[in-house]
Amino acid sequence: RPRPRVPAPRPGPDAARGRYGTWLDDDDEWRPGHLRGLLDAATANPAAGVVHSLADVRVDGAPPRAFGQPMARSELFRRSYIHASTALVDRGLVARGCRCDEALPLHEDWDWFLQCAQHARFHFVRQRTFVWYADRGDSGAGGGRNLDTARVDAATALVRRKWAAQAARLEASLAPVLARARDACGRSDWTGAADAIRAALALDANNPDALTLMAGVERAQGRLGEAQAAAALACV
Repeated sequence: RPRPRVPAPRPGPDAARGRYGTWLDDDDEWRPGHLRGLLDAATANPAAGVVHSLADVRVDGAPPRAFGQPMARSELFRRSYIHASTALVDRGLVARGCRCDEALPLHEDWDWFLQCAQHARFHFVRQRTFVWYADRGDSGAGGGRNLDTARVDAATALVRRKWAAQAARLEASLAPVLARARDACGRSDWTGAADAIRAALALDANNPDALTLMAGVERAQGRLGEAQAAAALACV
């Protein structure tokens, strides 16, 4: 029977019997090789609870663009950047209590991934084999004619409030480590800076502030390729 938007995805993970679950809206598209690429990555990275990739975003009248990036929890607390149809999720996370929050009018997928991030590692695959026709549907959370900015902003505020305490704890744990890295950079202590940056990345993989500092450390030591790679990842 028809169900409201947020409760609609809930029965799927409970009914699934395979190791991994995912979703696909009827107006979007998996290209050939999408699931195989994700499954191969999951097999190669068995410790990852979520394997995700890029989405190919289509809005009528605009050129296609990529949506998605590697996991950084500090960034995920601020904004949604994983489309549910780009991800394989280990069904063990359902057993640990990860569920779509029916109190949210939108962004239940963003909230879902925030729940998963409290328990699991994420692995990013740089493939673009899912097509998101963002201007179709009527959620208001897509693009073009399917974008209701006021509704999206209200739902964004709800998700951020829900996770504010966890976001603050992560920020508090990162602040002294990043300060130590900046201090070491100011003294040209590149070894000390690199150690502190690695400690920050252990707390928050792909943290953009830590990666920006790492780019500076690598550049100062003449490793321009490594500096460019760190800067590019920081700017995703």
